[in-house]
Amino acid sequence: MRVSIWMILIVVAAAVVAMPAQSQEVSLETIQEIARGGHQAQALSQLDAFLASRPDNFDALLLKGNLWVEIGRPADAEEIFSNLVERFPDRPEAYNNLAVLQAQAGRFEEAAESLLGALGTHPSYRVAYQNLGRVYGQFASQAYSRALGVQDSQPSQGVHLTLLTNPAALTNPAALTNPAALSDPTATRPPVPRQEDPPPTPEHHPAPPPPTDRAVLSSEDAVASTIRGWARAWSEQRVGDYLAFYSTRFRPADGSARAQWAAQRKTRLSTPRFIRVVIGNLRTPIADADRVEASFLQTYTSDRFSDSVEKRLVLEKEGVGWKILEEETLP
Repeated sequence: MRVSIWMILIVVAAAVVAMPAQSQEVSLETIQEIARGGHQAQALSQLDAFLASRPDNFDALLLKGNLWVEIGRPADAEEIFSNLVERFPDRPEAYNNLAVLQAQAGRFEEAAESLLGALGTHPSYRVAYQNLGRVYGQFASQAYSRALGVQDSQPSQGVHLTLLTNPAALTNPAALTNPAALSDPTATRPPVPRQEDPPPTPEHHPAPPPPTDRAVLSSEDAVASTIRGWARAWSEQRVGDYLAFYSTRFRPADGSARAQWAAQRKTRLSTPRFIRVVIGNLRTPIADADRVEASFLQTYTSDRFSDSVEKRLVLEKEGVGWKILEEETLP
């Protein structure tokens, strides 16, 4: 009987000793410190353990994407950021970081759309405005290079966008002058608006207009630029600018009167809290000098609805620009 009691005591003691080691969990702040110390592999291992019990933790997933960037695996990072954009469409950090990788790959139009998505979730997002200005500057450089017949072999060189890990940089001016504030988990975070609250009034940081100088763009480039501008106006919920992309001779595909269609579009653009429209696989074959049929994949996301459809637009040249004459969602 005495032996049995001693055996029980030994088992209980071993369990008590083992419990702290099993229950101890490294915090995200500690993992960030490990990464800042140059131990990215160790940080990723700790992060995977953290995510095992919290697979939907946004901050942990964002940090994992950033660590992939640091160790030179941008494809893995882009996959994480893209998934975060789909799963958390109201969080701007993933949009911004996805744009960083798109710009590094020379995909500047995609980068601009991602940054506009960030601004759609947070109109006062200073870093997104800063990054967007740099991307638009690259647009202009590429347009003039094409006009001069010069091929830029390294289009992303010299374009340095800010990668974010901390939403403190959304409105924290120190984050723009102190890069450490971008990844410091102890930085002061601004109050996050409740779901039912309207977005905060943006400070006076107007996004620079995209370079659409038709004099230096080919017809194909000008049509693509028009379609991208149409999608940006839609994403930014600028109803007047959005409707201005349509020809006065435009007739809705459902046969409704143009005035009725315009009123419906105004409601659908104005009602959601945010909208993000992304154009992919854009094809703009030039049929003739004054008429073009474009097709593309349109991905729409808002706080109310999301879908992806194949879209067809017929554009007609009016003056020096292009206007939408027909719009159709393909089966």
